[in-house]
Amino acid sequence: MKEIFFEIISGKRKGLVPSLMRGGLWAMSYAYGMAVLIRNFGYDHGWKKVHSLKIPIISVGNLTTGGSGKTPFVEFLCRYLLEKGHQPVILSRGYKSLSEGKNDEALVLEQNLKEVPHLCDPDRIRIAKQAIKEYQPTCLVLDDGFQHRRIHRDLDILLVDGLCPFGYGYLLPRGLLREYLQSMKRAHLICITRVNQIPSSSLLSLRKEIRRWTSAPILETAINADHILKLEGHALLEIESDYWKTKKALAFCGLGNPASFQKTLQKLGVDIVEFCSFSDHYHYQEKDIHKLASLARSKGASFLITTQKDGVKIHNSPMPLLVVPIRFSLEYGEDTWEEILKKTLEKGEGKAISSGNC
Repeated sequence: MKEIFFEIISGKRKGLVPSLMRGGLWAMSYAYGMAVLIRNFGYDHGWKKVHSLKIPIISVGNLTTGGSGKTPFVEFLCRYLLEKGHQPVILSRGYKSLSEGKNDEALVLEQNLKEVPHLCDPDRIRIAKQAIKEYQPTCLVLDDGFQHRRIHRDLDILLVDGLCPFGYGYLLPRGLLREYLQSMKRAHLICITRVNQIPSSSLLSLRKEIRRWTSAPILETAINADHILKLEGHALLEIESDYWKTKKALAFCGLGNPASFQKTLQKLGVDIVEFCSFSDHYHYQEKDIHKLASLARSKGASFLITTQKDGVKIHNSPMPLLVVPIRFSLEYGEDTWEEILKKTLEKGEGKAISSGNC
């Protein structure tokens, strides 16, 4: 169903019925867009109050639904802050949380950043105040915060996915945009992700399109994967590359942008006999993993392979399960990055708490 939906909204599926469906989706997008415009107008003109907190707040977000690389970017940002002597706390809304109260992205960050507290709550003003009281952080990182305008941010970072930057050009549900492109003007810094997976001509065109809407500085980043780990229980174990380079694999993921993971596996040289895609933030059941293992065996695969984000939700597998951790690297704009972060953290010091109506 997911693949069919994307074929319809992308325009790849032709015919009368898909065209009618796109028309119906566009009508719903128009209503959604009006609601977004009214909400943003309220914040832009002071009708809706914004809460300011006493420490610097850095927001990381995007304009589209699905994967633009927010989780690895938040990890990249927090590691940078730690290196500079700061103690960040991550604030998330906890979208599609698991039974333990955290979603897959929070579990990945917890696994990779044990030294950084991560609080999840739809009311991020409440957990921001809780974080300041309990952890005495030097700054807060607002995960997926571009649309969460109730909290004032000292730095608003907007991620733009190089593979699918503007969600097929339409608002939800006709496309994948959460806001109109004009909202890019709110961002203080634009970060194009996955530049290592697109041709230079596409990158140039994307930079030109971004410049139509904002004069904010633009960074270029890559999402890299250079090793594979074996998942046993909750532990990630190192394995020899010969293990996965000499055997066949069934790959699967539940991401907003599964094509990116597929390209990553191909670049690593994994021999994929079947690629299965689930919905973003999919909650795997035991029967799902058994079906995947059965399919893998029927295709001659020796192991399953998935993302770290998916792996944290799977505790038992009937056959070897490998995961691919990913990391961010800054490909262009390092001086800009250093300067903006330095100014943001200096500017945010000594802020006083003020409150207002939500």
